[in-house]
Amino acid sequence: MRLSTSLTLAGLLALPVTTAAQWTQGATGKLWVKSVLFVQKTDERFTAIGERQPFFTPNGEADSKALFTDFILGLHPNVDLWVQVPYFDLTFRDDVQTLTKSGVGDVRAWLRWNITKLNGGRTPISIRAGAKAPIGESPIDAQLIPLGEGQWDFEGFAEVGHSFWPAPVYAILWIGYRLRLENKDQFNDPGNEFVFLGEAGVNPTPGTFLKATFDGFRGERIKRDGILQDFEDVGAIVLANACGPCIGQWKREDVEKGEKNSILTSYNRNFAKRNDGNPETLGFISSPELVVAMAFSGSMKFNPLTDSIKDADGNDFKFEPPQGDIYPSDGFASSDGGYLEP
Repeated sequence: MRLSTSLTLAGLLALPVTTAAQWTQGATGKLWVKSVLFVQKTDERFTAIGERQPFFTPNGEADSKALFTDFILGLHPNVDLWVQVPYFDLTFRDDVQTLTKSGVGDVRAWLRWNITKLNGGRTPISIRAGAKAPIGESPIDAQLIPLGEGQWDFEGFAEVGHSFWPAPVYAILWIGYRLRLENKDQFNDPGNEFVFLGEAGVNPTPGTFLKATFDGFRGERIKRDGILQDFEDVGAIVLANACGPCIGQWKREDVEKGEKNSILTSYNRNFAKRNDGNPETLGFISSPELVVAMAFSGSMKFNPLTDSIKDADGNDFKFEPPQGDIYPSDGFASSDGGYLEP
């Protein structure tokens, strides 16, 4: 589950109208443009359980800037069309290297229908449906910064807002569901999400809005399939479905930085400081099945084919060779979408 809060100063590129919150344009053909600048510079991050950790290695830093431009077009007194185009300027640096990337990210579009307005129009209730198109670059190489996620999303929201007029203050709440398709180029199925957002805003001067936002989502695929519970039952910690765990963001409490040690990993690289930022950590790459078996034993000398370990009752337990489909039943899918002829 992810939660985030933000305080945003939004400059309006047209005369201010009530579309700033949950109120539709109210006029066919009327266009409203909103631009939001997001700036963040940090050397820390929070895990899914709220623990503070270094963003990359202990000397790593992320410098992120994003400009989100929303175009809202009135199609009917109770219907409007939203299109959001983000532009990112991203920098990640640590002791080893500095990575930068800028460009347009994934574009989102929605249709919003105002079902009804209560309290004399002060409390509108609407539904919103839309999609995210994978426009931004989404490279497979973990050393390259992605501008997009690489897959299509489809989402729907129920929305309610309230105006505190004559005070120039509003509040809104969104609750919805996001269907996230598989990214076949990266062999990644991100899973679907429940999404929520709460926002409070004030219009201090004509043309300017100040708003505070609280938003979050909860993925459901790993929980739905029973995988999450299996991991939690054996004391494992499930990390984010992202590049973070394999680029030095592992905050270890079992060894000090500079202490020589060895780990087993199923990630695809094992150069110095790759996993935990410790140059003295030796990372040995193996298959996911062997890594899990070795983790239960707690020893680098364990051979799951011949050795046994003690179970919770003190009895000897021996692993059986894993069973499953080695190859996709429908064969591999190939794509030359990233190939450019010389």
